[in-house]
Amino acid sequence: MKSSPALALLVLAATSPAGGIYWTNRGAGLVERADFDGANRTTVRPNAGTNVRGIAILPATNHIYYADNGADLIYRMNLDGSDRITIFTVGPSAFPADLRLDPAAGHLYYCDQQKAHLRRINLDGSNPLTLHSSTVHQPYYLDIDPVARRIYWGDFDGVSANTGNVFRMNFDGSGLETIVTGNLETRGVCVDPAGGHLYWVNRNAGKIMRCRLADLPVSATDPSRTQTLYAQLDTPHGLTLDVPAHRLYWVDTATNNTPNTIGDRAVSRGSLDGSTPHEVLVPINSEPWDVEIDPRCTSMTEWTERFFPTGSADAAMLPSADPDADGAPNFLECALVTHPLSPREFPQPLAHAITIDATVYPALTFTRRTGISNLTISPQFQTAASPWSSAGLITVSSEALPENTERITIRSPFPMNSSPAQWFRIAVTLSR
Repeated sequence: MKSSPALALLVLAATSPAGGIYWTNRGAGLVERADFDGANRTTVRPNAGTNVRGIAILPATNHIYYADNGADLIYRMNLDGSDRITIFTVGPSAFPADLRLDPAAGHLYYCDQQKAHLRRINLDGSNPLTLHSSTVHQPYYLDIDPVARRIYWGDFDGVSANTGNVFRMNFDGSGLETIVTGNLETRGVCVDPAGGHLYWVNRNAGKIMRCRLADLPVSATDPSRTQTLYAQLDTPHGLTLDVPAHRLYWVDTATNNTPNTIGDRAVSRGSLDGSTPHEVLVPINSEPWDVEIDPRCTSMTEWTERFFPTGSADAAMLPSADPDADGAPNFLECALVTHPLSPREFPQPLAHAITIDATVYPALTFTRRTGISNLTISPQFQTAASPWSSAGLITVSSEALPENTERITIRSPFPMNSSPAQWFRIAVTLSR
């Protein structure tokens, strides 16, 4: 029994975008969005608030959550800005600065700089619970690791020895640790548990930095255990990771007025390891504060804008191109959820045997993208006595995954004892 992908390429056709970059524009009181390459900037919500701060997106329900420090409220609205409701009143005398979602548990975490605490509420705003309070530290930006059940956050100030650092603790408030010191005001924290890295914004040093989780605790001034990904920034703020695309996004408020800096008052992007140039995506004549992405793609064009740096050669981005020379063209990498610029990520469907009621059948397990309207991904099988066909294949299981993808297992209708020679392939067609 063996498996081999069969590929059929027709024509690329553009469709209207769905995913993209979203940010809070504190200076103009807006929530805005753009495509992954920075094009088509639009206002999602005018008059979003008098002091809009943290933003988070829940693609499964097509909702945006964001904080307004002017009214001390946390809002929820649709991705187009409609049907906004207040889910939680934070005030009075509060400062809701940043928020993160845990959709599987139905929770929203937020940090309050003025009240100096971290809290958790349900996604509908009910059942508020204070997880951590401090008389010294002022939580300002945060992230969560829902698998390890840990919260990471950065402190507001960078003046005294006890502030401007990064901390973590367990979801129940235990195990408090100081994990990054020597930072000059933290304005963004992100953790990538699978990749084994912690990322943060060193605001007054004008840097985006990271370190290995295995090296914690570290000092931000120790170049042997920390890495500066992007420098020569004015006042970087907010940070979000796009791990599947190997990208990270941030904004810059330009309030430090440092000369000769890059990306002032703009939405920017770079790579997780700092290996690609700083991309200034959306210049903003105001004060952007926090940024988030909706990673879903509905066309090959949109997927290309997400996975390829701006300025990439047109020939490298063609559906039939294979820029990482791993034998899988771009449209196949898109279909089977791998990265087009990483030869280590090659589509690898798994052929195996499955037993049902004591009968053994050949089966195939693979991951596929379901959101591209003109991309057809069809598993097929063949026996020694029959041609390639999808007819008769039986779906054993299907697990919905993020970004309109799914993990699926199919099996042949013929047992191995009656038809020992069987083959699988996956036919991928990009149509007009």
